[in-house]
Amino acid sequence: MIKDITIENYKGFKYLKVPNCRRINLITGKNNVGKSSLLEAIFTMQDKQDIHNAFTKEAQWRDYHINTYNNNCIKEIYKPFFYDFDMTKSIGLTKTYTDNTSEKVHISFHEDDNFSIKLNIKNLYNQLLKAEYDIVFTESLGNDDMANRRIEKKQIFKKNEDNYINKVGLTKYTSSWLQNSTNPVEALSKCKMAKKDDELIEYLKIIEPKLKKLEILSKTEFAKQQIIFADVNLQELIPINMMGQGFASVLCLFSYIVSEKSYIILVDEIENGIHYSLYDKLWQSLLKLAEDYNSQLFITTHSYEMIASFSKVQLQNDKKCSYYELFDAHGISLNHVSADVLEDKIKNHGRFRGE
Repeated sequence: MIKDITIENYKGFKYLKVPNCRRINLITGKNNVGKSSLLEAIFTMQDKQDIHNAFTKEAQWRDYHINTYNNNCIKEIYKPFFYDFDMTKSIGLTKTYTDNTSEKVHISFHEDDNFSIKLNIKNLYNQLLKAEYDIVFTESLGNDDMANRRIEKKQIFKKNEDNYINKVGLTKYTSSWLQNSTNPVEALSKCKMAKKDDELIEYLKIIEPKLKKLEILSKTEFAKQQIIFADVNLQELIPINMMGQGFASVLCLFSYIVSEKSYIILVDEIENGIHYSLYDKLWQSLLKLAEDYNSQLFITTHSYEMIASFSKVQLQNDKKCSYYELFDAHGISLNHVSADVLEDKIKNHGRFRGE
């Protein structure tokens, strides 16, 4: 599990340290202070074997679509990921695990349009002494005005490559508003393959108590793609699209945790579409699921009610939950707030959302 994160020269962060990461980590702050960017930095660290793919995904989530077959356009994808658009300075992303092993990714852009990443991992299980991962993108326009991409990969694992992959885990980013960040059919399919759909339904009853089962139906005359239908004790099954945004969001979130162990789950604006009366049960369920399936969650919110509900769970599980405020005062900074301090601020109507 990740213990600390350091971000350098990435998007709006010149330098940011995120200490004391725990099983569930809740992040708040004003608009445009970097909450989503913090989640995307974690996603980039996890998807480092294909940084180009990670950057492209993150651009698409924000509905920022670029022609990746053109040299100049590809550079435009990369530019917003560098602090103040300065591509002469490398991005540094570092994470330290609870066993005190650490991993740092350097991402740099060169004037010859090569894009390289170097990864160094120290003292991994005292067996994996060093790993190096280089990716070079060389773009050249041919007569058909299409870019030919040559990708060179060099990877050295001395020992225990499987242990390293298990340690890093898989990553899923889910958001109710970012484009193309969630796929309920994919999420439920993974859950069904793992034979965990019955367990999933019990958790989803937090949102819809009448839920009996979920089915993925193929394309039909009235649907151009696969659709999930729910049995909620009506005469017919109902498409989950008709059950509201909150149900689909929680379905994705719970499915990703239940279907795979050791997931890093990144959730942007978790409150959207979920009634405040359900927040207590939601946090309790997320903590139990995260512990049972060895997942770690990084979540953002603006909601006062969501934070107040989280505070109740944090007080009872202080070593398993962390709360952070992001500020922008002459540069973005972060404040880690203890469970007692957060509770006191809520009771006394203090400021605790990055004001």
